[in-house]
This record gives sequence, structure tokens and C-alpha cells, in this order.
Amino acid sequence: MGSFREAAIVSHSKRSEVSCGHLSSRHTLVGHCEKANACCVDSQFLVEEKVSVLFPETIIVVHPNERRSKCSVEPLRGREGFTFWTYPHKEPESLEGYVRLGIGGELLSPDDASKGLVVLDGTWRWAEKMELQYQELPVRSLPNWVTAYPRVSKVFNDPQGGLATIEAIYAAYVGMGRDVKGLLDSYYWKDKFLELNSGLLNR
Repeated sequence: MGSFREAAIVSHSKRSEVSCGHLSSRHTLVGHCEKANACCVDSQFLVEEKVSVLFPETIIVVHPNERRSKCSVEPLRGREGFTFWTYPHKEPESLEGYVRLGIGGELLSPDDASKGLVVLDGTWRWAEKMELQYQELPVRSLPNWVTAYPRVSKVFNDPQGGLATIEAIYAAYVGMGRDVKGLLDSYYWKDKFLELNSGLLNR
């Protein structure tokens, strides 16, 4: 693909002695961040460290029957870090190091942060046929996020458990520890989606 993005991935491994105000205690230092939030645990201050990780562009494969005016990921066109393919056309770039978002795979985690992500955008009725074209890719799944979209969703072939494609990408980025700033800015049901899944966001 030749294009990579930086992700801020949370780590808790690096510690050193520092002074915080009038207290002297053990802290975890924060890389690339001057405003870290500390929490007191057993008289020790623990702060998350952010580590930069490069990852390839996210590829969104759109079924040609999808109406662009109704497509939840349409606002991502032209956004840095995303590229769109139209099914069944497959670009010549290698998908080595990519995983596909779907059902029946291991849960996405920060261990996948450096991997590329392929997302299939089509109704559940088309999903099985689309998946055949990317069956060589390892599948990664999401925990039980709840859709706010007011009809049967798109990404997964289970109409009872599917998310709108933009919801699925947001959930995947959360699971991978990536920056989600602005992803839902154009999503009409953003607030409802975040409210329904607040428990997953506050872990």
C-alpha cells in the first residue's frame, strides 16, 4: 500500500522515579504527551504510556449495489488513512499483514494495532459472496457492540448482530487501541451509539 499511519497504543510497561508536585512516587511516563492523567493506586501513581505504532491504510470494500447516499462510511472518502475499493475489483497491492473484520474470528486487540484492516461494506445478503474474495485473510471479530442504526445492518452476515459499517470501524479502532477522533463526526446516530456502548468505551 505504501501508506502508513501512526497509532497511539497504550502501554503500562515503562516506569521511572519522578516527582509530582510535593509528592515523590513511582510514575509511568507518558511518551509524546505533556498532559498525563495520574490515578492513585496503593500510594503509587500510574499513568498510561503512549507508544507510536505504524499501520497500513484501512481498506473499505464497497458492494456496487450500495447506495452512496445511504452509506455510513461515505464521509470517510478522502480521509487520510482510508482507501475505498469497489467489489469485485481488487487492487494489485499486497494484503500481507492485513486482517478482515468479520464473524467467527479472534477478538481484535491492541496486538493487532500494526496490522491493516479490511472492512466489507454491503448488506448481510451479499457478505458471504464478498468474503470469498478475501478468504485468505485472518478474520478478527468484535465484542458485543450494539448498533444505533435504525434498520438491519451491514458488516456481518448475521442481521441480528450487525453494526453499521462506520460503527464497526469505530469499534474495531477502539479494540485495536487506535485514535478514533472524528470518525463518527458525520454519523447521525453517533450520540446514541456511544451511549448504548458506554460500558465498552469505559473499560
